[in-house]
Amino acid sequence: MNANVTAGYTRPLACAELPDRYEANQRIANFVNVDDLKALDDLCLTGRELVRHQHIGSPTTLCQELIRDLTICFGEIIMRYVRSDWAMGIESLGENEYTAPTWMLMLYADGDYRSLHLEDYVTRRFFEQTETSFAMLLDEVVKLAKNVPGLYIGGYQKPTEE
Repeated sequence: MNANVTAGYTRPLACAELPDRYEANQRIANFVNVDDLKALDDLCLTGRELVRHQHIGSPTTLCQELIRDLTICFGEIIMRYVRSDWAMGIESLGENEYTAPTWMLMLYADGDYRSLHLEDYVTRRFFEQTETSFAMLLDEVVKLAKNVPGLYIGGYQKPTEE
């Protein structure tokens, strides 16, 4: 997770790009309950095997689509716990070299932002390059939110007044 977004370029997703959010839930719901973190994580780990058994479409494209859909569904769960919104992020790799645009969650703090490179994480999990499960990452995000002044926790909870 980046402390800020000054190293790259980030912009909120335009309305035309947001329908993917709703389509993802419908497509993934054919495989698992989109509100079940463990089921989503299991699907992420078995996604390559599912793609291998498909007879239509490029395996690379199908993997990219599944990663995007898992990213969106997992991001929607995180947004219930921490006030955030979707953005498209591009990071600088070097002189005139940039990463491909990826789905990110922008976590809102008082006058500041934190960025969660969610699609990058889901891609690493999909290819078993990290042992951090979806539930473990959610716990890390909530712990981070508790330690950042003004980062709102609890999408459905009103802050208590003292």
